[in-house]
Amino acid sequence: MNITLNDISKEYVITEKGNTIFKKNKRRIQALKNVSFEIKSGEVCGLIGLNGAGKSTLTKLLCGVLSETSGEIQLTRNGEKISAEEQKKYISVIFGHRGQLWNDLQVIDSYDIISRIYEIPKKEFNKRLEWLDGMLQLNELIQRPARQLSLGQRMKCEIAGSLLNMPEILLLDEPTIGLDILTKEKIYNVIKEIHKETGNTIILTSHDLRDVGELCERILILNKGELIFDGLLSSLYEEYATEYIINIKTAGISPAQEDISSLLNSYKDSIRNVECKDNNICIYVDKEDNSVPFKIMEILEQTLSPEDFSLSSAGFEQIIRNIYA
Repeated sequence: MNITLNDISKEYVITEKGNTIFKKNKRRIQALKNVSFEIKSGEVCGLIGLNGAGKSTLTKLLCGVLSETSGEIQLTRNGEKISAEEQKKYISVIFGHRGQLWNDLQVIDSYDIISRIYEIPKKEFNKRLEWLDGMLQLNELIQRPARQLSLGQRMKCEIAGSLLNMPEILLLDEPTIGLDILTKEKIYNVIKEIHKETGNTIILTSHDLRDVGELCERILILNKGELIFDGLLSSLYEEYATEYIINIKTAGISPAQEDISSLLNSYKDSIRNVECKDNNICIYVDKEDNSVPFKIMEILEQTLSPEDFSLSSAGFEQIIRNIYA
């Protein structure tokens, strides 16, 4: 199933206190502005941006919780448009801060309600639950009320509940918020396995850039409601990984930043930044001339006699910082 957004905009009207208790002021906030893109069936896309960039608003528009102020969202299968009412059958969404399980019901009872909403035959429901149990190790968890589960256990059950209808589109809005690193790894491994098995379309919103970089092939970046990047992860590196990073560990306390800058004055046009802390020095160098980092390392080796050297390209998180900078 393909997703197409044509010039999507979303405005909120905020009511604020006026000069008197009887007067209210209304203010418009542009959450999204003319956002357009197409996601083809089977793609795994990461949706990232700073707080207030419009990520959650976009997710809510895609799943039908909100309506766009202008523009159009289309879902198509084999070239045929799917109606807004029918779309809901094929989409599941997981909000990390809000679940669909009933707190006081056993998880299995919540699953039963979900199966009735989606009109899943009993035999098919049992088959899907067995398949999900094999991947998520739900075991006795589904026999307990949701309120008795830990955060990680509940998130596993939430994911299973969202997959009972075998959605063609899975929207994940901060699905691992608050989880420890081991639980996050397990959940993302399951999401990968599910994608491999079903070929569904996944849109992941997360503040953990490492997770996005590991899971997603394509990246969408929002800034103040506007789409500022849409492309493959590899092209993101090509376009924004524009610097080398030299890391140096000295035997004692490293020289001051000013001293390092003075020492490397001949290459000041190529050096973006110098950071010194304790016995570590980090130097960011433009990629325009590949020989410059090695010349800088040669000077520092002769001058500082460092204990350790390393040269690397900008990582995923640094690339995102470069974009917003």
